[in-house]
Amino acid sequence: MLKDFYNESVEQSGNILRLVLQHISNQKLPFNPIAYAVWYEYAAGRNKKLSLEMQKRMEKGLDNDQMVDLFRKYIAEEQLLSTETTLKKFQEILSEIAKQLTDSGGELDAHDSSFQAYAQKLGQATTMESITEIAAKILGETREVIESTRHLKTQLEATKKEVQTLRSEMQGIKQSAVTDVLTGLLNRRGLEEIIARVFEHVQSNNSSMCVAIIDIDHFKKVNDTHGHLIGDNVLKMLAAVLKDHIKGKDTAARYGGEEFLIVLPDTQLKGAWVLCEQIRKKLEKMKWIARDTKKNLGSITISIGIAQYRLGETVESLFERADKGLYFAKEHGRNQTITEEKID
Repeated sequence: MLKDFYNESVEQSGNILRLVLQHISNQKLPFNPIAYAVWYEYAAGRNKKLSLEMQKRMEKGLDNDQMVDLFRKYIAEEQLLSTETTLKKFQEILSEIAKQLTDSGGELDAHDSSFQAYAQKLGQATTMESITEIAAKILGETREVIESTRHLKTQLEATKKEVQTLRSEMQGIKQSAVTDVLTGLLNRRGLEEIIARVFEHVQSNNSSMCVAIIDIDHFKKVNDTHGHLIGDNVLKMLAAVLKDHIKGKDTAARYGGEEFLIVLPDTQLKGAWVLCEQIRKKLEKMKWIARDTKKNLGSITISIGIAQYRLGETVESLFERADKGLYFAKEHGRNQTITEEKID
């Protein structure tokens, strides 16, 4: 699956690389992974719709925001489509298992009605979780009869390996679709999935949770003064600091641009504030030196807003209160962590 996306030879990919670098330079775009992926598809010439749209846009000039838009529309969505195709193939394989079992007769007669029911459920299944659950039940019912049916056992073992391979490839595709290319954190799509699960847990168990929204202070000035490569390094470093400080059930994501978000289940407001202050102070103490000029770039600081879940509220309401804390921090000097208590 994933290996089929890019199967050019070393020589072919080298030629494409030269074209990609030339295109990015001509358009005066940052040399980041998103721009490279889009121009790679364009230079390879296999994505006709992408090529046509880029040719239209190039007449007016391309910027980084358009690169992100093209990446989402023609590359990220392509991988999601591949996921759906793999899921369909997964269903077909498991349906074939059920058919083989019901067609075997003899010692399988006692299981016939169960297998027919599973086959029907497979046709209606729409998620990976439900298909995996049905597959486990099918394989469970066949344990006793496999020993006495050598031919069937061989078929099932081969199919099982294919299912395992598909599952691994599917996980890889799914992971790439919910991961931010630059930082390795979850992207907005991945964050939405996590938030849904955390909210269900919090509401079912009447437990606490906090959300913190983090924004890099004067990030546009960093890009304008030192260039997008330095800006990208700042984003990656902040992501690394977040990964180092969160643990267990906590989740960090790139929320958009220079904005990040951390989800802290089973955490009270005070504990969230302590953690965010550790993150803020860690980044503030870092020394930033330009590799080429050895020039000191000064300190990079962040502002943070924190809110704690209130019984019965929506995700939007929780995020809005955290965003108000962030806005307050920005308006009152930046480089600080503000909880909702300080602005109520």
